[in-house]
Amino acid sequence: WAREAVYKPENKNGSKELVTLLEQALQLAKKL
Repeated sequence: WAREAVYKPENKNGSKELVTLLEQALQLAKKL
């Protein structure tokens, strides 16, 4: 994901979505 964001800097919306997914995953991991 990080590599795709670097290779496609113009796709900011996609990067933001990936970041949101990562944040949600981290929150779920903390709950566990």
